[in-house]
Amino acid sequence: MNTITIINQFRQEVYQSLEQRADAGLDLIDALTSAPVVESPVAISESPLFRRGFSSVYDFLKHGLMNKAQLQRVLYRYQPDEMECIAGYEVYAVDCTEDEHAEASTLPDRHQTRKGRFAPKLIGHRYSWIARLGQWGTSWCLPQDVERISTDTTDSKVAAEQVKKLDQKSDRPKVVVADSLYGNYHFLSVLMVVTTIFALMHLRSNRVLYEEPSPHDGTFST
Repeated sequence: MNTITIINQFRQEVYQSLEQRADAGLDLIDALTSAPVVESPVAISESPLFRRGFSSVYDFLKHGLMNKAQLQRVLYRYQPDEMECIAGYEVYAVDCTEDEHAEASTLPDRHQTRKGRFAPKLIGHRYSWIARLGQWGTSWCLPQDVERISTDTTDSKVAAEQVKKLDQKSDRPKVVVADSLYGNYHFLSVLMVVTTIFALMHLRSNRVLYEEPSPHDGTFST
């Protein structure tokens, strides 16, 4: 199957995952992925790939409906063969990013975070990402899942649920790399229930790993 056929088939399956306002949605995806810089919704509507009026951008954002689970299955199936694979393991990264909204005082459920002890305070939303890593020495990655982190949960708890979903995608072996932020019970405990995923991560120097002791049989040695 040649590249053009694969791309057309991929686009058709993405289109099928858009359950409402699908035509405007696919045009918007084309415009976003071809734009060097996204400055505003109106600017996106001026792309030659967006074949509708600017109001259709807002119409899709408000009324468009996407089957997220179906779209995620499409993204997983169409991973390029040259994506990172080490010793037979697919390699993924988990991390979180901030989307600052310091002036949007009416925006609900904003976080207040700092990148470091003396760093300025960041106000906005946080998002948890899982992405398949590309070839060694490149900056390309293939996002597989993104979830907004609400203020009543944590990065690690959201990432743990995303790892569970990744585990169910296929029976192929996978490894997830992460930084020391995820070296805690909420994230590490999920590795005891998934069957296809291992983790490679930094641990803080003061972190202690332990497990429940085995049951005592009542005898003692001297």
